[in-house]
Amino acid sequence: MCNVIVQDGVIIRAGETIMVLMRGPGGDWLMPMKAVWAGSARGERRAYWKKEGGIEVIVPKVSKWGEVDRGKSEWEDLPPGAAMRAILMPVQQDKSGKDYQLAKMITCAAVGDQVGRFQNDRAVEVERDVPEVSLPAREQPAQGELF
Repeated sequence: MCNVIVQDGVIIRAGETIMVLMRGPGGDWLMPMKAVWAGSARGERRAYWKKEGGIEVIVPKVSKWGEVDRGKSEWEDLPPGAAMRAILMPVQQDKSGKDYQLAKMITCAAVGDQVGRFQNDRAVEVERDVPEVSLPAREQPAQGELF
């Protein structure tokens, strides 16, 4: 299962901050915002995540995703103009009162050469033909902070 991505040229692992895009009222992808990558969500369980308050978003400017585990790494490139789908959970607060949101990558059954190449039988769902967007510069978080 996906546990590392390359977003806008930066390697990001699960548990770190990613940028996501929400759909605007006209259906266009807009409103870039930060979220903490918190694992995966099975695409077959969208109704459950929606009931939990999650909304579907995309993770833009991802050039590839992969599994890095036990010294082995496998990568899959995404085509230009593609993004990964994710579920953005409702706003939460940490112990200091700072707001944050968790995002879970949506997965589907692995297909084709993904089967057997990856350690898991799941792959990420991909959104195709996403318009080019500008993301804010990535800030390096202070040690121990979410953002």
